[in-house]
Amino acid sequence: MPNPPGRTGPLRKAGLCVLAVGALAAGAMAVAGPAEAQTRPPRGAEARLITPAVDPASIAALSRMGEYLRSLKAFEINATTLVEVVLDNDQKIGIVGTARYRARLPDRLRVDLAAGSHQREIVYDGKTLMVIAPREHYYAQVDTRPTIKEMLEEAARRLGVDMPLADLFAWGASDAQWNAVRGSFRVGEAIVGGAPCEHWAFRERDQDWELCIRTGDQPLPLRIAIVRTRDPARPRFEAILTWTVNPDLGDGLFAYAPGAGTTRIEFLTSDMTGAR
Repeated sequence: MPNPPGRTGPLRKAGLCVLAVGALAAGAMAVAGPAEAQTRPPRGAEARLITPAVDPASIAALSRMGEYLRSLKAFEINATTLVEVVLDNDQKIGIVGTARYRARLPDRLRVDLAAGSHQREIVYDGKTLMVIAPREHYYAQVDTRPTIKEMLEEAARRLGVDMPLADLFAWGASDAQWNAVRGSFRVGEAIVGGAPCEHWAFRERDQDWELCIRTGDQPLPLRIAIVRTRDPARPRFEAILTWTVNPDLGDGLFAYAPGAGTTRIEFLTSDMTGAR
């Protein structure tokens, strides 16, 4: 299930979008998306949109999607993202951004993030994680775990690096993953990026979330939305995803050589934070 949104500074932020890497932290590396998704209003009993108990068909849809994602050897995602930022006066503003993922499973990943004037690049080669701030000419580097899934878990836990859409690498690893779902139902049919989808809604203890999953033999998630319900302001994260399945991704894409004038800084780890 999607990661819960986080908080940074005086702002309350929703989404999977805050990239905090020690001195590289620079606000929302956010996500956001848009109004391209069109959902056909449900009819009959569905029109009431009352959250019921868990619909077994929704879990079957998640499992099918996860199984397909695990079958991919490589993929590229271009995401348009939107994160609601709640100011101290409770006014909401939307931060629009982009996220480009290029992954070669199980151990190569490159992510390019942009939101406003902020840019970050994440490069992982199976051994080393590098986070680069190209405009500021800084980078951080650390040895890490040998698979993308393990690396993302460690980066979130120890380094405070929460990447948008990181759950795509964990979805479907075990059906037990869906045990946190307390309610779910089928909203109806949807069109996202011209592709037909089934629109599903889910409820957990601290968040509500939605998925539009492409119909047919490529059950890819094309739209993701999350509302953080434990926050009274109920900030929202949304992403529209465009996929390229099994592209040819060479080794050079997952390498980084700092240029002249680029300074290396250290990650602020959870161990260091605890020591303070």
